[in-house]
Amino acid sequence: MYRILIVDEDHAVTSSLARLLHYTPLVMLGREWRSVVETFDSPFEALARMEVRGFDLALSGFHLAGMDGVELLRRFHELQPNAARVLLSSYADFNGLFGAMNEARIDRFITRPWQDFDLISTLGNILERRGLHLANRALAQLY
Repeated sequence: MYRILIVDEDHAVTSSLARLLHYTPLVMLGREWRSVVETFDSPFEALARMEVRGFDLALSGFHLAGMDGVELLRRFHELQPNAARVLLSSYADFNGLFGAMNEARIDRFITRPWQDFDLISTLGNILERRGLHLANRALAQLY
């Protein structure tokens, strides 16, 4: 089971993503995994939740009230450095966006509107890669 945090100021987006992740399992290494999803329309409420609950992945829209998605995911990285971070946006200035994404260590940028299959595949790949990285790091600490 994976814990996923979704933040977007558009309730239709968070509802759609939560519904998609509820009904569609993530497939990694040939196994299906279900997700527990929490949604927020406020980046500040999401940050407060991040301080008390661990997540495997945070998916944030770019345009949020009071803080952009890059800043939210940067703060999320400070709180939970082993979790994956994904930015979802239709933002057009890719050069500035990619620089900010590198600074916040965002794993992937997904454009809006998204294709359901591509989004599920991408999230599955990100979580699979994250799991392998954490397992390799744990093994390296044994030796």
